[in-house]
Amino acid sequence: MANHPRPFGNTTFFSSAAATVQHGRYRYYENDNAPAFLQDERQQRTRSAYNCQLIVATVWSQGRIGEVTPTGTTYLVFEYTDHRHNPSDFHFNKEVKFYFTDQSGHSWRLTMNKDIDGHYINAVATGTSLSYLHSAYALPKKPEGTIQDLIDEGTSIGPYPGEQQGPVNL
Repeated sequence: MANHPRPFGNTTFFSSAAATVQHGRYRYYENDNAPAFLQDERQQRTRSAYNCQLIVATVWSQGRIGEVTPTGTTYLVFEYTDHRHNPSDFHFNKEVKFYFTDQSGHSWRLTMNKDIDGHYINAVATGTSLSYLHSAYALPKKPEGTIQDLIDEGTSIGPYPGEQQGPVNL
């Protein structure tokens, strides 16, 4: 990972996430149906007709991230949006953020680089719908389930190119 984790001061994020999704599971939201703590973290606040958020609760299994070693539950938040810079530049974006604590209880957030798997997908036409976004990113068909359900459906929860499962322990 080229990016480095940054201290994250939103102390209510972790308690809200723990109340929303349990270890080994996911929750999926479309448009503005996500709980407030996820909406506060959205990248695309404007210019987006469709947006989806997927939160996964897991344990980081890949050791240190920069100088920090995650402990306990790690939350991966994927945001999928249609993105409109102008009428002729219309595409979809996938943003990935990791939220975790270290052994001292400090909170951290890591926003992945733009070169992650499938970050940018050209839209087929202006007015492309949420169903195309579902297809392009193999988004879950159910609003909640297990991480294994995501893997079985072909949803990539790995931030690296070609990585299906990602850095998680089921």
